[in-house]
Amino acid sequence: VTTFLGELERRRAAIAGGDPEQIAREAHTLKSSARLLGAVHLANICEQVETDPSRAPLVDDHATAAERAFRSWLHDQSQKEAR
Repeated sequence: VTTFLGELERRRAAIAGGDPEQIAREAHTLKSSARLLGAVHLANICEQVETDPSRAPLVDDHATAAERAFRSWLHDQSQKEAR
């Protein structure tokens, strides 16, 4: 999860960059990572962007929501471990 969060911002920036080939490549990688971690909605959006790079703006909101959820989960886990 921490690796995903660390790479998320870089991938989001690359997707926002506008180069269709780069967008498709980053969306593909982000899709795979999101699926592995259970962020199914984000993965589905990335799949759409991978095939149609003009939909890249959709990624940002969903990536932000996934990031919030994962950070919250990490916080909860650290609280449980501290007990």
